[in-house]
Amino acid sequence: MKDNLRFLVLFIVTLSMSGHALGMSCEELVLDLIKPSVPEDFVKEQSARVEAKIAPEIKERFEELVTVLPDSSPEQFLRGEMYITAKGLVWRDKGGIETLMVKHSDFDEGYRISGFTVSPDGSKVAYHVTFQGQDLKHWNAIEIRKGANPILENPVINRMQGFSWNATSDGLYYSFWHPKDEVKRGEKPILETRFRSLLDGSDHLTFDHKKAENFEIADLDEGKTLVAYRVLNPAVGIKTTFSMYKGVRQDDGSYKWEVVYPRNKYVGVFLGIYQGKVLIQTAGEGNNYGISSIDVRGDGEPVIETLVPARSDQVLHTAEVAKDRLILQYHTIPHKYVSVDVMDLAKREIIKSTSLESLGVTPYGNLTRFLFSPGAEKDRAVFSDVYRGDLAIEMDLASGSLEVLKNKKDINFDENKVEEEFFEFTAKDGRKLSGRIYKRKGEDPDFAFMRYYGWISIKNSPEPREIQMALELGGAYITLDMPGGGERGEDWFIDGSRNRLKMVDYLDQARAFIEGKVPSVKNKMVAMGRSWGGLTSLVLAAKHGCKYCMINPVVPVIDLIDMFMNGWFGRIAHSDLAPFIDENGDYVLDKKFWDYVKSIDPMHLIDDIEGDFILNLLTNGLDDRVDQGGKQEAEFAYELFLQLGQEKFNYHRSTKGNHGNRFYQILMMSIIKEHFNLEYRPLRKPN
Repeated sequence: MKDNLRFLVLFIVTLSMSGHALGMSCEELVLDLIKPSVPEDFVKEQSARVEAKIAPEIKERFEELVTVLPDSSPEQFLRGEMYITAKGLVWRDKGGIETLMVKHSDFDEGYRISGFTVSPDGSKVAYHVTFQGQDLKHWNAIEIRKGANPILENPVINRMQGFSWNATSDGLYYSFWHPKDEVKRGEKPILETRFRSLLDGSDHLTFDHKKAENFEIADLDEGKTLVAYRVLNPAVGIKTTFSMYKGVRQDDGSYKWEVVYPRNKYVGVFLGIYQGKVLIQTAGEGNNYGISSIDVRGDGEPVIETLVPARSDQVLHTAEVAKDRLILQYHTIPHKYVSVDVMDLAKREIIKSTSLESLGVTPYGNLTRFLFSPGAEKDRAVFSDVYRGDLAIEMDLASGSLEVLKNKKDINFDENKVEEEFFEFTAKDGRKLSGRIYKRKGEDPDFAFMRYYGWISIKNSPEPREIQMALELGGAYITLDMPGGGERGEDWFIDGSRNRLKMVDYLDQARAFIEGKVPSVKNKMVAMGRSWGGLTSLVLAAKHGCKYCMINPVVPVIDLIDMFMNGWFGRIAHSDLAPFIDENGDYVLDKKFWDYVKSIDPMHLIDDIEGDFILNLLTNGLDDRVDQGGKQEAEFAYELFLQLGQEKFNYHRSTKGNHGNRFYQILMMSIIKEHFNLEYRPLRKPN
């Protein structure tokens, strides 16, 4: 792509964003100007070339390093009396009798039941079916006691979240996304929040917010009063820019809506309803997050009360409401040791506090939420232990106690052969950064694999198989906590999100620190990030690529401007860059914001990606979050191929899975093994 062509394209984008009428969308103009001259079989040939590098022993070990959770297959776990197995959705009654309610085989090939939610009265379950784990969900419902026949003739279709039951369990609120083929390129669809009745199948608009944003509905009092709350990071559901509207039902059945929160807040997460009041997790109670109770009933201003104040030394990572309990998941600063507190909402006191370390697991890592179903007395979350893989942790709701359950299959990995070190260092601007180094005990590592994220306020946690395979190749594995992530509260998240170029500089300062600390990896640094971290990897390649041996952008955001304007996940992903908001909680997407977007857009920086390093671009043709698999990606890859040369560039587009597909780990480790001419030495436990 020539500089003058890019300048013209960006000028058109800026002009369009300024509101000038051009007669056609700026995206259509961009497509007219940029005609990818990509050889017809380029993607297929490049993908086959990368797959030919796969080391059989790595592929085999990848399958070995998978746990099988109790009463489930991997990544699917018990939800009260309903759970998903390899066959389908199963109901277990109080006598322990199991019934296969809905089978995966009831649907077309590639489609599986991937989630469900039980109605408030416990009589029905809504379940969704997805294709290879993509975000487009097809929802239906069944009567639990009456059998497996779907209630709806036509499923409710939405993306990610934006789905809830009404209070009387006879209808579903959902965000309606127009199918892509109904939306012209360059036109933003309006996401309608609709209500589908399970009694007569009728479907009508409930909340018309006239924005390409995702809202969910909570029913306060059997439909008389509703609240609609914005969900801007539905792929994760952890920290979001938050606004809330109250809807009062009118005589004709319609709703009159008004903004009731936040006026001046940035971060907030809807948790649920307790005694008619809305509970949210918010930074309004302190930088490290707390819980507020908001009463929107009545005609006056909402009454906001602090339920859980923020803690100075811990971040409230997630929270959830279950019956009269509030489940609070914390991690410490800076070590990220995880603990779970359970509050009795009626008494407003903590009844149980449990550190994960006391359960005999690695004290840091990623713990999912429990998501108790109505009536459930116990439920499970999954903890990803660095050394042991996925573990099911069960909570007894009444007492708040936790128990690690025995897996059906454990992994064979000897953590006694690993040494780990927590580190902190001070960046050039005075900010403290931290992370961990893992390496084989008593050995100098042959390379360093540096993993980072730093987006959507997610806490950076190592992916077990990735770290295990890197160590088995004889490398050092480094996790680095970056501003913009969820490690140190709101300021850390927002400051980093608004200055991603500084984040890239932090990454390079971390590289220099690691090379000084572990001399054997000097000039053998491998950098890796996925999703938004994949975009960071591409910016790193443009700004500091020559200082690395290898950079791995995995399922990255490649065309940031196009994703924001046309990508389906991108339409609701502005919050990842923490733009300023007005008093209604709406974004201020002005010229300053779009100039910032342009400064970190890989398409804009592509000419700067050059130098003596290897770039492994690993994408997915079914990735429906960053809109991969299109002409823009192929053109981007082909230009990198021409710039870097075949010896310095590996490009693979997967045809299975989606944004979360882990096949890239086999590819990465195989490429590293070949490049450094390494022997793969599994760290299995002694017999």
